[in-house]
Amino acid sequence: MFIIDDENNIYLTRGDSAGFDLTITDEEGEPYTPRPNDVIVLTIKQNYNNVGDLLRKTFDNLHADITSEESLKFNFGTYFYDVRLIDETLTDTIICNGKFVIGGGTNE
Repeated sequence: MFIIDDENNIYLTRGDSAGFDLTITDEEGEPYTPRPNDVIVLTIKQNYNNVGDLLRKTFDNLHADITSEESLKFNFGTYFYDVRLIDETLTDTIICNGKFVIGGGTNE
């Protein structure tokens, strides 16, 4: 199971994989296309205040994925994630964030 709700919370069954497309807009609300030196970073933490990341992945396009092997590393529970855009000037912008919930199936 893989769901992203209206509040950008992600629900994933432990052991499943997930892929999702990101939408980024600029200050005028226009679609943003990543430049060659831009990096998109997905981080998952135990809570928002943790310094260490449980998972950190970088992407150079608007598609993020979590492999089944990566989701197996998490215990059942609620974590927190964010997706950031780090542009060529090293400006770090949060694109979205929310809860990252690892469950055991459809009867949670």
